[in-house]
Amino acid sequence: MPVDPASRRALRPAPGHGRASAGPGGAGRGIRRRPASKRPLRHAARQPGGMNSGQTFERVYSSLKAQVVEGRYAPGERLEPAALGEELFASVTPVRDALHRLVGEGLVVSPRADGFHMPMLTGPALRDLYSWNCAVILLALAERSRWRTVEARSEADCSTASALFATIAAISGNDEHRSAVLRLNERLEAVRRAEAVAVEDDAEVPHLAASLVREDRPALRAGIARYHRRRLKLTPDILTVLHKRLHLGGA
Repeated sequence: MPVDPASRRALRPAPGHGRASAGPGGAGRGIRRRPASKRPLRHAARQPGGMNSGQTFERVYSSLKAQVVEGRYAPGERLEPAALGEELFASVTPVRDALHRLVGEGLVVSPRADGFHMPMLTGPALRDLYSWNCAVILLALAERSRWRTVEARSEADCSTASALFATIAAISGNDEHRSAVLRLNERLEAVRRAEAVAVEDDAEVPHLAASLVREDRPALRAGIARYHRRRLKLTPDILTVLHKRLHLGGA
C-alpha cells in the first residue's frame, strides 16, 4: 500500500532524538570533540627543569663521559643504568643511550648484551693502546702539508702529553689524525695520571714540546718513540699504580 509522503515525514525522528544531548543527561553518549586545551601536545616531552629529551641526553652523556674518562670507575666495573640515572637525576632511557654512545667511542664495553662495563685494562691491552698512540703520532709527524701553517705554537700549549699529541695531530692537517688522537687521549686519561707516579720524569714532555716549537722533527720523532718505549717497559708498574688509585677512590 503506498505511503503518503506527509506520513513518511512524520515517521522521521525529531532532530536530536536518539543522539547525545549537549545538556545535562546527555553526557557520555555519542562522540564529542575534545577541547583544544586538553588535546595531547605534539612537541617533545619536557623534562624537569625545562629540559627536553635532547638536552637531557646531552647533559647525561657529558657528565657520564667525564666520570669515565677521569677514571671514576674501576676496570671491569659494571655500570647500571638505573643507579646512574638516580645519580644524574635522569630516567633510564637517556642513561642507556649515553652508555651506547660511549660503547661506540671505546670507553665502555657491552659484551654479548650483558649490560655495560668498564673495559678490562690488562697489560696486553695497555701495550696495544701505547703502540697505537705511537703509530698515529708518528703518522701525523710524517704529514708535511700544514706543518708551517699553524701559528702561535708554544711550549705552554703542550704542557701535558694529551695537549702535545693533540697539537701534533692538528698540525698534520689530517682530520682522521685529530679524531684518532682525541679518542686515544680520552681512553688514556686515567692511565696518564698513573704515569705521573710510575714514570717520574717531569722533563719528558717539556723536552718534546721544545722540539715541536723548534720544528725539529727528527728530534721529535726520536723523542716520541722513546716516550712510548719507556711506557711499554713500565706497563706493569703503571697498571699497579692505576689499580691502586682506583681502589682507593682517586683517579
